[in-house]
Amino acid sequence: MTEDTSVPSHPVQPRAARDVATTPMRSIDPRTGSVLGTFEDMGPATVARRVTRARELQRDWAALPLRERGRHLLRIRASLVAAGPDLTRISAEETGKPVATAYYELFAACAMLTWAARNVERALRPERRPSYPVVSKRAWVEYAPFGVVGLISPWNYPIGIPFQTLPYALGAGNTVVLKPSELATLTGLRLVEAVNAAGIELAQVVTGAGRTGEALVRAPVDALSFTGSPGTARHILRAAADSLTPVVLELGGKDPMIVAPDADPYQAARAATAAAFLNAGQTCMSTERAIVCAPLHERFVRHAADLARNVRVGPADDSQVGPLTRPAQLDVLRSRIEDAVSKGATIVAGGRERRGLGHGTYLEPTVLDHVTAAMDVYHEESFGPILSVVRARDLQEAVALANDSRMGLTASVFTTERATGLRLAHGIEAGGVNVNDAMLGAAMAAVPFGGTKSSGYGRLQGTEGFRAFSQSRAITVDRFRWTPAMISLMFHRRRHPSARMLQAGLWALFGRNGRRQPR
Repeated sequence: MTEDTSVPSHPVQPRAARDVATTPMRSIDPRTGSVLGTFEDMGPATVARRVTRARELQRDWAALPLRERGRHLLRIRASLVAAGPDLTRISAEETGKPVATAYYELFAACAMLTWAARNVERALRPERRPSYPVVSKRAWVEYAPFGVVGLISPWNYPIGIPFQTLPYALGAGNTVVLKPSELATLTGLRLVEAVNAAGIELAQVVTGAGRTGEALVRAPVDALSFTGSPGTARHILRAAADSLTPVVLELGGKDPMIVAPDADPYQAARAATAAAFLNAGQTCMSTERAIVCAPLHERFVRHAADLARNVRVGPADDSQVGPLTRPAQLDVLRSRIEDAVSKGATIVAGGRERRGLGHGTYLEPTVLDHVTAAMDVYHEESFGPILSVVRARDLQEAVALANDSRMGLTASVFTTERATGLRLAHGIEAGGVNVNDAMLGAAMAAVPFGGTKSSGYGRLQGTEGFRAFSQSRAITVDRFRWTPAMISLMFHRRRHPSARMLQAGLWALFGRNGRRQPR
């Protein structure tokens, strides 16, 4: 069987559409304030041309067998590794993160490409399905690409997050148009250059701020992948509704960690502080709420405070926490801390701006104790290095507190009993739960990643990631050589069966269940 490489038709933008000339945008190093480079703030006409280019290239790519697509994903991986030193340096400069954190992203990207390459055939090959109750037919399902996938990616992990979509969308036979954040555009440009350097031009890049993103959503793309805030997602959904473009959304979280009474409080505190402060807390999967059962509360808080005070903060590559990529976020974090303290929370570590570290804006890794639902920091995603500790009477209350959020991306549980961990995991409303660890959802290429509630819908990665960017198509053929069309047997009859006969047949096939047929 061959794969259908046709793409849906879309309204064509008017020829008169032109981009309004704008001043080039600048990429700034948040550690030093220096200008790293400039890039174009693209408008609708330029974006439309990039989408058109992606569509022209998609047909030949989709015509390749699945196995050859997989081989090419490995070529992309080799190209990405070769670009690694340059790519991680640019990412660290644009976001302010330590180079080591950028390398973690690169490792994850290569893992995604590796798994996708090895599993694209298994995930997308045609599947035989039962044709019940039409026994005269054989049936199978095949998976066809959408065409062009628009990928809007944030600034916090500008290498890793695009590769939660790219290998799976490309493996499914699509081409991709990437819109990186205006805060990490040079990273996006270098990333797309590395993808295309593998020998086939599979990705385009559009640069700019909000109007560029809106132009991509309104362009004739066939599917969208967006990682960002719920507020921006609502705008995207309204714009995508005009063309009924399918959208996969990952919208952040307010991720809880439950610490059971039998847990090791030191190990739980180590994991919680690492997951709260990695990348300066600018992670959608950050552990933001540590829900600690009463017997361990004091010991957990003491360990977490000691660990937070010893975190290395600064612009150097050996730092553990760099500056906030968006300096304005410091005002948001200050407001959350002040609100919490005014309502009874206690700052047991950090809580202040770290000064004397050059141009960058730094918040000390902060641990807040006695956090309650009356506080903003309990409900709102911080996107900064703040760990809130919430006291729970018992495990039942801990699960209720974990679910007391409009978001549900990931969660974690710490316990020495595997059965307890699994039982708690089953009760938490989240897209993924880690037992005795945290923040691993995006690191496992075969495991689907995504959220519930206001954390989004759809899944990236794994077999689900391939299917998210594919269209399933059901095919039926005759089981026997001279089988008449079933529909004609049902319709073209001289005498149709009576309602009584059909009712009897219905009950004979489906209505018995141990009960006698009604008279």
